[in-house]
Amino acid sequence: MMSCNKSPMNSKEFHVDNYNYKDWATLLNIKEVIQLQENANCLMSYAMKCIVLDNIIIYQDYRAKRIYSFSTDGKYLYTIGNLGHAASEYTSIKDICIDKKDSVVMVLDDRGVVCYNLRNGKFKERKKFFSQNPGEYEKVEHIGSSEFICFTDNRNDNTIVCDSQSGLKGLRRSKRFHFVLNPFYKYNEECRVLADYGDFSVDNYKDGKLESLYKVDFGKDALPADILPKTYKEFEAVDNSADYFKCIAEGHETSDWLYLKIVGPKQEYYIGFFNKKKGTYAFGPDDEKLGMSVIDAKDDYFYGIIYPEFASSKSLAKKILENYGIDVNKNSPVIVKFRLNEKAI
Repeated sequence: MMSCNKSPMNSKEFHVDNYNYKDWATLLNIKEVIQLQENANCLMSYAMKCIVLDNIIIYQDYRAKRIYSFSTDGKYLYTIGNLGHAASEYTSIKDICIDKKDSVVMVLDDRGVVCYNLRNGKFKERKKFFSQNPGEYEKVEHIGSSEFICFTDNRNDNTIVCDSQSGLKGLRRSKRFHFVLNPFYKYNEECRVLADYGDFSVDNYKDGKLESLYKVDFGKDALPADILPKTYKEFEAVDNSADYFKCIAEGHETSDWLYLKIVGPKQEYYIGFFNKKKGTYAFGPDDEKLGMSVIDAKDDYFYGIIYPEFASSKSLAKKILENYGIDVNKNSPVIVKFRLNEKAI
């Protein structure tokens, strides 16, 4: 397996020294609020992943281990595939991704990738990886016909690899314990790749390479390079420490803004919206004052999710539910479409 370094590129760097932004109500301009509709075939818990497309919403449910499809007005359409051991079923749901060109939902399990028709949820085919150990892949993003970027477990010498029918190519050499997060997101059909544990950058995959695109500088509050964990035992000790920002857990992007969810001191989450053109940002704790998690982005809009039963009475989420007349007794998840007001920063 080959391993290649990042290509040099002028990346945008954000220097963050204010961690206490709280004015979320002014920052978020709400465009639309949609409550997903449960029924006997669709009982929902937390979303492991939620993908918003032009006329469909794909919801990967954590507890049910099922993948649901909804219309953009919240109506349940169908369940995509089933959990099982048949060739047409997935043994687990490690990750999901979308091939928009061919209207396919792809599910990563221990055996490879199972493909389903995006428009009806029916089985299409099962794709095999070039790797003889497909169980080593923890997360996946589709970048070509049978070409994938994958995040690996500790069996691999690289954290990020490109797996295609022509072979394997290492994209990022492993330097630490492989902490599994959500390392991939799409922007204008380009694949973005988040940094490994201990780093705070976003790369872009292009022409077989990872190019540095964005960096976040936390200065002395970033995890020092000399204590990067190389084993699970070291990882536990470092991750449980009360000091330092640890890693980027998730990312999404619009034409003007970059959103990052970051693991901070005391294992607390922080969220940041970064203006890609001006370098300004809003960065603060992901606590009950907001009560909403960002799950996707498309065009100029971000999409958040609210779980009504957990929305604090003092949170922005609760106010959104009340202002839009959401029936909180149903308790099914609520999707919020919003833009950002840069004057609020």
